[in-house]
Amino acid sequence: MVTRQRSDLHMNIPALRKLDAMLIECLDNFKGDHEFTYASKNDNEAKSMKKREEDKWWLPTPKVPPDGLSDATRKWLQFQKDSVHQVLKAALAINAQILMEMEVPDSYTETLPKNGRASLGDFIYKSITVDHFDPDHFLSSMDLTTDHKIVDLKNRIEASVVIWKRKMSAKDGRSGWGSGVSLGKREQFEDRAETILLILKQRYPGIPQSTLEISKIENNRVRNFLYV
Repeated sequence: MVTRQRSDLHMNIPALRKLDAMLIECLDNFKGDHEFTYASKNDNEAKSMKKREEDKWWLPTPKVPPDGLSDATRKWLQFQKDSVHQVLKAALAINAQILMEMEVPDSYTETLPKNGRASLGDFIYKSITVDHFDPDHFLSSMDLTTDHKIVDLKNRIEASVVIWKRKMSAKDGRSGWGSGVSLGKREQFEDRAETILLILKQRYPGIPQSTLEISKIENNRVRNFLYV
């Protein structure tokens, strides 16, 4: 028996290798002489800065000339930052696409309520199912002041999307996923929820992974040990 590489990962390997090479090139650019240096671990200034940045203790402490960096060096550093940011955006996009295409694990669906309203709560459900829906107005009415609140909203909406999709795929009510809401309405609600998720991903690309994403990753780890 042999292992079989997942087709979605195999398709993205060339792009990931290119991004990896770009990132290594950016790191290599910092070799050699520059206007800035990094303080040693025994440097008193470095120790004092580490106390102020204990949450990022692994980062080296930069030291710059008394008069600051030249314009040329500033532009060079900005270019390196922009390059790395583009690598990050591309990697996040690949990761998000792969996660989106993964099957929803049964272990996740088993934890869901039987209707979208129970998942969303009355206020969010009513806001999504109004006659005239505006996603920007909807998000402006939500409390998105912390990552926790953003992820909570994402969790609720992703769960409702899965529920509505299950209802639309159910041939009859005997599956337990039937509903009195018409097919057209469920499709409309799902489209609205998908739009909200897309906006959240664009506005907050660095937020922690949702419950559904974590469930997919954990399920995929188990499947990677299977042989075909």
